[in-house]
Amino acid sequence: DVTAFYKDIRGELQYKNIVTAPGAAKSKYAAFVNQDFSTSQGIEVSLKVRRVERIAAQLNYTYSEAKGTNSFSGSGVGSVETNNEVPTILIPLNYNFVHTGNLSVDYRFGKDDGGPILQQLGLNLLLTFNSGHPFTYARDLGLGQNSAWTGGLIPSNDPRGRRPIGPVNSSTTPWQFYLDLRIDKTVSIADLDLNFYVYVTNLLDTKNVTNVYQKTGNAY
Repeated sequence: DVTAFYKDIRGELQYKNIVTAPGAAKSKYAAFVNQDFSTSQGIEVSLKVRRVERIAAQLNYTYSEAKGTNSFSGSGVGSVETNNEVPTILIPLNYNFVHTGNLSVDYRFGKDDGGPILQQLGLNLLLTFNSGHPFTYARDLGLGQNSAWTGGLIPSNDPRGRRPIGPVNSSTTPWQFYLDLRIDKTVSIADLDLNFYVYVTNLLDTKNVTNVYQKTGNAY
């Protein structure tokens, strides 16, 4: 017995409240008929510099926009159950990174170049970056007493006490940067070429902000 059936005007999201046996402990449950709507668009740019005087480089950059009705499959459940309406407004999705890219610079000695010690020795630096992901500033209406430690967590952990400040996902976490280093050397033994390398991730020990508290917009 389908007691309620809701569908947005474009038909991307369909959600049902279903009754099985009146009076039973679990007589009603909710089910999605299909998924929410989302769309992604962007542009990718790649620039390669051929090796000149032992140096080669490559730059990759992507600009993208991902928008949809919800970032997660269960985000619209509350709207359907409470207001009998599914979300229809497109918002920036939580996992969208507008700007992403990497820059690789490689310095390398070729075979019979630089003497027996430096020949086939290479150094590679890889810089990766992104512009952070969207989030929503929210204030806490309060659901009881909070300590100084848990007060900033309430908007994230319990949406019943959360009220957005401004449009949903209109703010963005800080940019992130990582620098990796690889040093390698190829040694020829008989008919074999053996490559030995040292690879260091996050060379500068950079502390990047991956997420923030919705109440403060601060990672700490």
